[in-house]
Amino acid sequence: SNIKMLDLTMADSQTERASKGSGPISVEELLAQARDNSSADKTAQTTNQELYLQFDQNRQLMTATEETQLLHFALEANSSLFLDCAPGQHPDQFAAASIAIQRCQQISLFLREKSVRSEVQLSPQLQVNQVRVSR
Repeated sequence: SNIKMLDLTMADSQTERASKGSGPISVEELLAQARDNSSADKTAQTTNQELYLQFDQNRQLMTATEETQLLHFALEANSSLFLDCAPGQHPDQFAAASIAIQRCQQISLFLREKSVRSEVQLSPQLQVNQVRVSR
């Protein structure tokens, strides 16, 4: 499904460029556009060195869009990633920490399946229900 998304992005970009009379698109421009299109999803924000995933209170797994964003981010990094996990929104501190650990374990497992190494840590200073992925 990632290929289909990129194909659609390329087709839209090429149509847009054709209507503006511009030339072919570079790989860097294509990647930038893919990042821009991916960041339209409100659950994730990205910078050059960090990707933030925002989870709903009861959600442990990433959405398909978040998986795609994370995979693009990981491939650009070409190195280990660091996962900083904020506690979940829960009145019990241990339950809140457990939610964070479960989320990061799921993300780490996803990355491992894609042959990307990651290190996980609990980060209470982050916004509740948030995971920061950094290079």
